[in-house]
Parts: sequence; structure tokens; C-alpha cells
Amino acid sequence: MIPDLKDNHLLKVGEVYYEGIELAKNRDCLPLYEKECIQGLIVCALHCHRVGVNKSAQSVAKVLSVLHKHKKGPHIEEMLYTLYKPLLWRALDAANGDVRANATVLFLSVFPLIPAHYNKVQFQDTLEEQCSKIKELMMDVHEAVRVCATRGCAQVLEDF
Repeated sequence: MIPDLKDNHLLKVGEVYYEGIELAKNRDCLPLYEKECIQGLIVCALHCHRVGVNKSAQSVAKVLSVLHKHKKGPHIEEMLYTLYKPLLWRALDAANGDVRANATVLFLSVFPLIPAHYNKVQFQDTLEEQCSKIKELMMDVHEAVRVCATRGCAQVLEDF
């Protein structure tokens, strides 16, 4: 269903997921919602088709972009860090160039991916590590990864 939706509908779906997080706060079901719903979207965005008729990865990334916009919210930043960290870093180093390209889009969409509880030293170290990863992605052997990294980097520079 998600790949067939128009951009404005994908953003509405993203808002529904965000509202689900807000409704599940302070309830026992929040960890289950994060793991089963949000992490499921992340896995899909990393491993689905990125080109052709079925552009699932782009559609799911659009849904996740709503959460990225809200990442400075009290719980969202920590949740995104916890859910993305194991999956995203593995995907950024994957052998498959399309998986790396999908991961690059997500990584730069949520950049910087640093939890709020980090102290200044941890924050700086993590930021340097992530900036180094961006440089590495811009030199990737797969053209799609370089293109995604360049576009994402331009967006990051515009935002900051």
C-alpha cells in the first residue's frame, strides 16, 4: 500500500505513526510499538527497492521523514537513535550498493543521530564519526551512494 501513495498521503501516514508514539507514551505498549512498527519501517526503507516501478524504499523514507522532523521531541530523538543505530550502521557498510544508498538517504535525513543524554565529549566524538562516514559515502564505489550522499550533504548544509 505505501509504495502506491502520493507524497502528501505518505506524510499523513507518517503523522499517524508519530501520533501512535505520542499515544503510546507512558504505556507498556510503547516498546512493542517502536520495535514492531517503527523498526519495521526502518528495515523496509533500508532493504526495499529504490528504483523502478516499485520505489518502496523512497516511499517508506518519506513516511519516516515525519519522525525525523520531530526528532527534537522528548522521546523521539532517543527512540530514533536506539532503533537506527544497529540497523543503519550495518546497512551503511553493506556489500549491496542499493542498501548502502537507502541507508545513506535515511542517515542524512536524520543527521546528526545523537541521543540527547550524551555529554559534550560523547556528542563531539559521535558527530566526528558521523561526519567521517559522510565523507566515506561521498567517495563510495557505487554511483547511487555518491549521489545520495551529495544530495543529503547539501540538505544537511542547508539545514544548519
